[in-house]
Amino acid sequence: MKIFPKREMLIISLLLFSLVSCKKSTDSRITEFVSAYRNSFAAVANSNPYIVSSSAEKTSANEVTVRFYTKSTEETSMESDLLRKSLPEIVGTAILQEPSSKQLINDGVKFNVKILDEGGQNVLYSKVFDKESVGKSPAANTTGTPGVAQILDGFNKNLPVTDPSTGIKIVKIEAGDDQDIIYKAIVPPNMAELFKSDGANELLKEELLRSPQIKDILMRSENFGISKLKYKYMDEKENLITEISITKADLKL
Repeated sequence: MKIFPKREMLIISLLLFSLVSCKKSTDSRITEFVSAYRNSFAAVANSNPYIVSSSAEKTSANEVTVRFYTKSTEETSMESDLLRKSLPEIVGTAILQEPSSKQLINDGVKFNVKILDEGGQNVLYSKVFDKESVGKSPAANTTGTPGVAQILDGFNKNLPVTDPSTGIKIVKIEAGDDQDIIYKAIVPPNMAELFKSDGANELLKEELLRSPQIKDILMRSENFGISKLKYKYMDEKENLITEISITKADLKL
């Protein structure tokens, strides 16, 4: 039984690129952005199951277009759909916080982030980041690499999502106070009693641990001080039914 997405934090790797900032012409800075983006993304492209490839290019004198080519399978359709919807906002947050790209925006350059299908024929989601975006976005008031809370905010803007195979609805993903990432999900009435039954926690945890991505999430999240993933299952009134925590120790590394 598929519980709900476990790959969200993989995209964090994409947001760690560092761009060169110096006093050069706008055209030169655009070229440096494109080059740095390509070099940084190459390190994570092959390990991400949803992103086939990505590119950044100067599409006009004052525009940079960032494209993500994504794939979806029946098994991971909900996960990949959430990622697709969230990518523009997450990448935009990184752009607005990076000094060199902020300087480009101040110079009148706009960043057009597009999420496409694998063949690049269809634009699934897109968003433009320009001076107006900088003025409205909370990310514009901060600098440096986005923190976990800001990255998760990109996903939360596209919640809730429902797993069609179980009816379980993800309503929130947040950074907890115990070096953890908390997933909150609503369990449909016809499954609530099952989640309360003896042995349910063990079965649910075993199901989560079968996913090789859990190890990947925890390992990648260590750079952000995350050491635990916590799953909270609630009824329709948001009363807690049960919760499951997973740490590196559970993975028997």
